[in-house]
Amino acid sequence: MFIQGVNLIKISQYSRLIDSVVLFPKNDKALLLTVLRKFKTAFIPKDEYVFKKGELGSEVYFILEGKAAVIDPDLDRVVNVLTQYHFFGEVSLINLVHQCRTVRN
Repeated sequence: MFIQGVNLIKISQYSRLIDSVVLFPKNDKALLLTVLRKFKTAFIPKDEYVFKKGELGSEVYFILEGKAAVIDPDLDRVVNVLTQYHFFGEVSLINLVHQCRTVRN
C-alpha cells in the first residue's frame, strides 16, 4: 500500500512531463513506474553549469520549470534555449560519448 502511494505521488508530480516527452512508455505502467523511481529532482541555480562540453554524460535532464541555455563554447554563443518539458543529455548517455555542447541554467 505504501509503495503504491509513493508511485501515485510520483506519477502525479511528473504527469505533465510524462505526457509531453515521447521517450516515456505510456502504455506500460510497470516500465513507467520503474523509470519514475530513478527520478531525482534538482535545483540548478541561475548561471550555474549543468555540464560542459567534453564531459562524459551520465544523466538525462528534464526541465520541469525554467530555462537552460545550450552553448557552443567554440563559437562563444547560445545556440538554443530549452524550456519546460524539454530534455537534454540523452545523446551523450545513450551513445557513451562526451558532451558536444555546454548547458547552463
